[in-house]
Amino acid sequence: MNKIKISVVGIGDWGKNLARNFADLKVLHSICDHNLEKAQKIADNYKTQVHSWQEILANKDISAIAIATQAQTHYQLAREALQAGKHVFIEKPMAMSSEEVKDLCSLADKFQKKLMCGHLLQYHDAFISLKNMVLNGELGNIKYIYSNRLNLGKIYANQSVLWDLAPHDLSMILSIAGNSNVTINHTSTQFIKHSIGDFSMLQLKFANGIKAHIFVSWLNPEKEQKFVVIGEKKMAIFNDLKPWENKIAICHYDISESPNKTLTSNKNLEYLPITPSEPLKNECQHFIDCIINNKKPLTDGMESLNIMRILEKASATNCPA
Repeated sequence: MNKIKISVVGIGDWGKNLARNFADLKVLHSICDHNLEKAQKIADNYKTQVHSWQEILANKDISAIAIATQAQTHYQLAREALQAGKHVFIEKPMAMSSEEVKDLCSLADKFQKKLMCGHLLQYHDAFISLKNMVLNGELGNIKYIYSNRLNLGKIYANQSVLWDLAPHDLSMILSIAGNSNVTINHTSTQFIKHSIGDFSMLQLKFANGIKAHIFVSWLNPEKEQKFVVIGEKKMAIFNDLKPWENKIAICHYDISESPNKTLTSNKNLEYLPITPSEPLKNECQHFIDCIINNKKPLTDGMESLNIMRILEKASATNCPA
């Protein structure tokens, strides 16, 4: 196969990171953005070129396109890219509805192209270590998973906090709990704008007995990014705000009945050594490897479809707090 060449479309805050990593991996072909001055500056940084969207679609040397534009444009751009015979990487969300995601999956199959979504935390070495512990049975049978993703941060005018932040956590939860039938309860509150939820609590109950909840908010006084898996034998905490040596904590616990019939617990925290790496570079390398080796991406279109269906069901069954 010829050398992989990738164009990055959309050079906002995250698109710049994609361009940097694809350049480091020696596969960046070109840059595309409606802001030509900004695009040219990024292109100059990496000694590459600026192309229009139509030029990228028509260029046979370009094997793949990474899309990091506004979410509302993802579906149409990805559709055109697949029809032009390009492999496609899309920042989350892949599209704005399950029907759109299904269409993209069908096109990827039709044209035999890779379709991958940027659910970044699946490529974080700390989460990979935690997930391996779960799969190896080190935590015992999983009982409960919860995730808090909170901040006093950027508030979008046309996208709720659930759709903005929860996909990352849903991706991690589904990779552990599986895609069995799930019962959903969702509570959302709108403080800033009447029509946009800025606080959401999503509760999930899987057919295999695992329960989970996701708490996301743009209105929290302190930033928090914590993912907790509770098993029969041990608990694991993934705290992405901690230094690498403390990102994964394993809680050894023992619960016993005391003489006065109350339950007591003894806990001991052990930190799992993790070698530092950049999750986005791991993600970009995975996309390249999937193209070269004809492998199914870990976060492919079907994974996005499962997440999209949960988000749609949660939005439709929202109970205002």
